[in-house]
Amino acid sequence: MKKYSFVIGTYNNKLQLKNSLIALNYLEGSMKYNFEVIVVDDGSNDNTKDYIKDLNVNYELRYFYLERCASSCRSRAKNYGIKMVEGEFVIFIDADIIVNKDYLIEVDKCYSIDNNIMLAGFRMMLPQSISSEMVQDGSVFEKYSFAWERPEQCDFRYFIFNDLSYNASAIQFPFLYGHNFNLIIPKSWLDKVNGFDEEFKAYGLEDIELCYRLWKCGLKFIISNKLEVLHQFHGSDEESRIAGVIENTRLFLQKHSNIFNVQEEKVYELFKSLGHNYKYAQKPLPENINRIVIDFINPNSLENLKETIILLTEVEDRDIVVNDYLENTDLDIWIQLIGKRASTPRYYPISKKLPWSLMRRYSREDMGTLKS
Repeated sequence: MKKYSFVIGTYNNKLQLKNSLIALNYLEGSMKYNFEVIVVDDGSNDNTKDYIKDLNVNYELRYFYLERCASSCRSRAKNYGIKMVEGEFVIFIDADIIVNKDYLIEVDKCYSIDNNIMLAGFRMMLPQSISSEMVQDGSVFEKYSFAWERPEQCDFRYFIFNDLSYNASAIQFPFLYGHNFNLIIPKSWLDKVNGFDEEFKAYGLEDIELCYRLWKCGLKFIISNKLEVLHQFHGSDEESRIAGVIENTRLFLQKHSNIFNVQEEKVYELFKSLGHNYKYAQKPLPENINRIVIDFINPNSLENLKETIILLTEVEDRDIVVNDYLENTDLDIWIQLIGKRASTPRYYPISKKLPWSLMRRYSREDMGTLKS
């Protein structure tokens, strides 16, 4: 049995898909992790199959074409891919996503700690089209790596987690931040909840809705700031996107009412712009709370640090902030797996923490909107 299966849904996106598939050639540790790639074409009419059929890939690539029909949607395409996979863990990326060479190594680090997690990563937004050569020689990753100095290219969730925490357990509704462009879920759990809901035919929310059902069933949601991918530049129909989100919000509320304990209009605002309105779904910390800051700078103190965190979090009404200056241990995953505590610690990788010198520069408008 294979360990990992990439599932890529596509529709009239052959140029970006080609780059996405080429990037997977360069995954480090690919023989060790034994992965496959499933492409599900949701009825493209741009000759996607002919365009990619002669690609030179060093992994098992399987292509499936679904005839366009009234039931066509992203959920249907992904569910078809789920049925075809042979892997233990399903990695969802979009056809416009480019994966870095160390991606599987980072994924495997997480699942070597706990098999029963869903794993959410990040993306950087490319400001212009790129060539296949930039993917092949790796220069695209050097040119477009994470940097706060380029906020328009940063995943909007960096801004949210900079405010809330990179510890999913410290976030009231973490499932809001699971998106198809970089999401890993155990196959057994996908089977348990019957995959994506195919009634979500318009744009957006099918991934959040799936993550909600998995989270409600007890699957732990984990944030990995080390899992970064690149989102290729292409145009989008903003008006159609918003209309789709509104329609799927209506459906979401019909199926799952009163989750957030706010008025319905605020739920619509939340899903139209999660980057701006995420606080609608997050309980604020009490005023005058006792804050305790822990800086992790000594690798030899990791076990003692974990014991200290456990002790500190057994007492209520504390805001425990853990700043990770090393970022090369399992602290980021461990702190999420200990779950909700009397005082749940907030965790921050220092490389992703917004510097005070730039804090005023970034307004809420920099946080972007819910896009995928």
